[in-house]
Amino acid sequence: MGVNVFIIGVGILCSPFAAVCQTLCSSPELTYFSCKIEKTGATVSLCGNIANGEIRKDSWLQYRTRVSGQPMSAWPLEKADSLSHFEGNVFTRYDIVDLRFVKVDTLFGIEVTAPHETNDGPGRRRFTGSVSIEARGKKPVVRHCTGAAVGSYYLAFEELNTALRLRHGDSDLSNDFYAGRATTLHPR
Repeated sequence: MGVNVFIIGVGILCSPFAAVCQTLCSSPELTYFSCKIEKTGATVSLCGNIANGEIRKDSWLQYRTRVSGQPMSAWPLEKADSLSHFEGNVFTRYDIVDLRFVKVDTLFGIEVTAPHETNDGPGRRRFTGSVSIEARGKKPVVRHCTGAAVGSYYLAFEELNTALRLRHGDSDLSNDFYAGRATTLHPR
């Protein structure tokens, strides 16, 4: 039996038998990113309600995680004003889309990279995804996504990050985090 995957707008619907399409988002929420993390087996998802890159007054985002057998956790808990915690970055030259946020004293990053050829060599041959976690004063940990489904989120993730970048303008959440400055962003 084959697995059917249908891309609809920025959301994704998967067959109930399609383990590669696991998401912690539920209908009518949109899934911008979701993957199973290597080694830990945790599922991480970025859920929200921003369609077609249009941020409205009631728009929200949540980062969700679940380790098998454990309850799901979501951050931020309150959806209202949640966009002020997320920084979107699109590095078109390298086909990298990167979303960052700070939770307590930890800097998180979600990154999706597209296949990319370089003048220096063959480059990347497939979509890849990862989640980086850096507690203040500790060495960063990067966890890579397993499976090939992460590429199905690339366009929605890129559109979301572009909308966040337009909303907040030039920001540098990483430098603010390292310098101990406020890491809440405000619309321009």
